[in-house]
Amino acid sequence: MRYHERIVMLSVLDGLWKDHLLAMDHLKEGIGLRGYAQQDPLVAYKKESFEMFEGMMMQFQQDTARHLFRMQILGPDGTPIENTQQMMAAQLQRAHTAGQQALPLSPSGEEHAPVPIHTRAPSTTIDELEKEFQRKKRRELEQARAVSSASSESTAPAQRVTGEKVGRNDPCPCGSGKKYKKCHGAAA
Repeated sequence: MRYHERIVMLSVLDGLWKDHLLAMDHLKEGIGLRGYAQQDPLVAYKKESFEMFEGMMMQFQQDTARHLFRMQILGPDGTPIENTQQMMAAQLQRAHTAGQQALPLSPSGEEHAPVPIHTRAPSTTIDELEKEFQRKKRRELEQARAVSSASSESTAPAQRVTGEKVGRNDPCPCGSGKKYKKCHGAAA
């Protein structure tokens, strides 16, 4: 359970921290205008950034509590586990299938085979949140790589055509009879 709490807290904090950094950039861009209002921009920046940080931390606590209260543990058969007795029974069944304990005894004292259950491991809705979080991270990373590769391609120098240079008022080498500046030179 602690593992899931950590995952929820980290995913919530990660999202809120990104939003906070973006808001800080916007604050930094507009804080210089405070000088026109006879306010010290540095003091205003410190004050507003602290208020934004406190708001982010309050939102972090609320979102984390909301996700943890909505978390639902599912047993190996896919049914929700609502109390500790059901949790213990699910763990016991899993231990039986793994062969870690002796066969349970019936009331008459005889051993009997465990009830077959699905082989799917217990999961929670938090597992799905974690998978979605990982997919989101991968998408963001791919987008960042695409943007960086696109920006590096756009800064690459254009290939130069070598050969005889055509003057602006010379006839176009394509043979159209027009001046170069009116034909293929218009795009240059």
